[in-house]
Formats: sequence, C-alpha cells, structure tokens
Amino acid sequence: MQNYPVKFDAMHGFECHTDMTDVAALRDPINQCISGTAAENMGYTTEGTMDTLIVYHNFIGLDDDSETSPQTRGLSQFLKDINIQENDFVVLKMDVEGIEFSLLERMMADDTYKLIDEVRTFAK
Repeated sequence: MQNYPVKFDAMHGFECHTDMTDVAALRDPINQCISGTAAENMGYTTEGTMDTLIVYHNFIGLDDDSETSPQTRGLSQFLKDINIQENDFVVLKMDVEGIEFSLLERMMADDTYKLIDEVRTFAK
C-alpha cells in the first residue's frame, strides 16, 4: 500500500496457515501498516483495507491440486477465474518457497503474464 500511488480495488492473498486467513484477525497488523504512513495519507483506512482484502486458505502453484492440504490453486487459472483483464493494474508479489520462476515460466507459456504489470518476488 505504501509503495503505490493508487488505492487498490482488491487485494488477494494465499496463505497456508489458517491463523493468517481470517481478515478480521489481521486488524491490528493492517492498522500498523497504515497508521502514520504514506498509505494513510493516500486515504487507506483499516476498515477499507479489510473490505478489499481476500485471503484464501490455499497453496499457490502451477496447477490446481485437490490432493494437497490445503488445496493448491494454479496461479494462471486463478487470474482467469477472478476475471483479471489486461487493462487492470496488477501487482504480483510472491514468496512461494522456490517455485517463483516456475510460475513465471508457466505464465509466459500460457500468456497470463500479459495480465501482470509488476512482479515482486522474494526468491533466493
């Protein structure tokens, strides 16, 4: 939020730990991210951010896989499922335990890379 001069309409996240999927339980950390920062100056509020944040209890991967626990969602298919359009501004931030480059290769192969405007990864 602090790094972009726009307010996002929606923020989607994937988390395999159930204690991180309850948006209401994230109120204090969200408030800490906003309070007294550039995000607050841009009009972000804790309530408004909580209303736009959707956290899924899934792994993210190359393909959907119902055999994993929690279930794995394929990133390219997910982007199609939520109806991302090429004119949407999409920032993809990833820290997915070493498959970042495989995901990017898949997105190049299936053209879903065209839906992404910026990629930030924490790959080592």
